[in-house]
Amino acid sequence: MYKLTSALFVAMLGIGITQASAANRRFVLVNKSNRTIVQVQASNIGERYFDPVDLLSDEVVRPGEAIVVEPENPEGWCRFDLRITFRNGDEQEVGDVNMCAITALTTYGADGDNGAFVRVRY
Repeated sequence: MYKLTSALFVAMLGIGITQASAANRRFVLVNKSNRTIVQVQASNIGERYFDPVDLLSDEVVRPGEAIVVEPENPEGWCRFDLRITFRNGDEQEVGDVNMCAITALTTYGADGDNGAFVRVRY
């Protein structure tokens, strides 16, 4: 009986750790482009429309700056598509971001740069 109880306790502890880590959906947004980031939006994976809520709130991220992005509700689903909008209207989208595991998202590129890209670090 002791072994079963210990195994159950360890399993429950593992579930608790998973849920606790899932509640942490904050990450650092690093702007290594030459454009100011004015908005970050999220959507469920594969949806056609992004939530109008701006994850930056009233903040902007100027070239060379970084900011911690943390959704108002830190609990819930983990996987999202993200859209980053720049002051000049350019957008970068990155799909299937695990916001429960991400540590940083970095943007690169310049105005009109077709080689612009986003790197996600877990």
